[in-house]
Amino acid sequence: MPPLPPLDPQYGVPQTPYGQVGQQQTVYGQPAPRHDNGGYGEPPQFGQQHSPLAGPQPYFAGSGSTRAKKPRRAPGWTPIIVTAAVVGLIAGGASAYAINLSQPYIAGSSPAVVQVEGADIDWTAVAEAVSNSVVSIQVSSSAGTGQGSGVVWDDQGHVVTNHHVVETAADGGQIVVMVGNHAYPATLVGSDAATDLAVIQLEEIPAGLAALARGDSTSLEVGAEVMAVGSPLGLSGSVTTGIVSALDRPVSTGQIENSLIVTNAIQTSAPLNPGNSGGALVDAAGQLIGINSSIATLGSSESTSGSIGIGFAIPVQLAENIASQLIDTGKVEHAYLGTSTTTGQADLSDGSAVVGADVKDVVEDGPAEAAGIEVGDLIVAINDKQITSSEHLVGTVRALKVGETASFTVIRNGKEQTVEVTMGVSPDLGG
Repeated sequence: MPPLPPLDPQYGVPQTPYGQVGQQQTVYGQPAPRHDNGGYGEPPQFGQQHSPLAGPQPYFAGSGSTRAKKPRRAPGWTPIIVTAAVVGLIAGGASAYAINLSQPYIAGSSPAVVQVEGADIDWTAVAEAVSNSVVSIQVSSSAGTGQGSGVVWDDQGHVVTNHHVVETAADGGQIVVMVGNHAYPATLVGSDAATDLAVIQLEEIPAGLAALARGDSTSLEVGAEVMAVGSPLGLSGSVTTGIVSALDRPVSTGQIENSLIVTNAIQTSAPLNPGNSGGALVDAAGQLIGINSSIATLGSSESTSGSIGIGFAIPVQLAENIASQLIDTGKVEHAYLGTSTTTGQADLSDGSAVVGADVKDVVEDGPAEAAGIEVGDLIVAINDKQITSSEHLVGTVRALKVGETASFTVIRNGKEQTVEVTMGVSPDLGG
């Protein structure tokens, strides 16, 4: 086995911020600027790959979306103005949850926790149930070292984490999984920048691990109590609790090729801090409902980048779709609509107005054209779920599967119509 990378000082806090090896932190802004042209099936183009977004974006009240810069290979992060406060959204990679050793191999999944009806939730039991299912990940490359968390996915040694935690491992970096005070080498199975998800695999399965039981993020309700598992600021073994603050929240962390990176995330009040990236968000039964990925923070420096109770997790149903493809083929096919849109509104026949994604262009022979979507249509819902912006449309399409048929509600000439669209394969997000 090659030499292990040195552990980072100061309780495992990475030498380069937030688990991103030598990269700038993501910064949350808001909805996309309005353009008439852009990538198809996504909002308008925002430049080429690896070029930074053109400065901070303002907040538009009522859009319900969140913008962040994709991490770049430079230190520091840029604050943006959101209403009356300075808010930044950062990727939270650092140390991960320290797990206990008890069994010689991964045996089944973590135990389900049965709560007593009418009683307070027993979070002690939940913490114990998930303690063998979240690990620490260390990445070492020529650019430096970084850390993050990961969720034990199955009995084959697969671990799901964030793309930004292990991104540099694709360039010859080394990945090590920490279990207690033992280090185990791992390899990168596949990584998907479009959803900020990745899968690694342990070369040797250490004792005591159990795949984390998975729940159903589609049945979540706002106000439900949840627990986040990880190692904020390198303080291993930390768990925090909160509620589901919002669902289907569009969160953008940058771009690849001509497409925005947007996830319709779970927003939670469970405190997340640098160090929680790739860790677990679980429900009261100890079941995985999301992969923690980013946080909002006050201030413009690392010293003030703690939790303010606004964190975001990638829904487990999306994680299952992406992880299964990465495990099977090492790459991901993303759903493709074939439109260029901006956030817009339409007047209805009753005198009211509705907001949504305004179709500015339709790709010839694409899924949208084949289904009958036209320039000038305002997409206001998919499968009866409201669409409030262009970015919201991107995140919703991203959660669909290739070949899946979805029901699109559009406003055309002031009247509501329903169009059935079968998703194609994105030409920009494959591989």
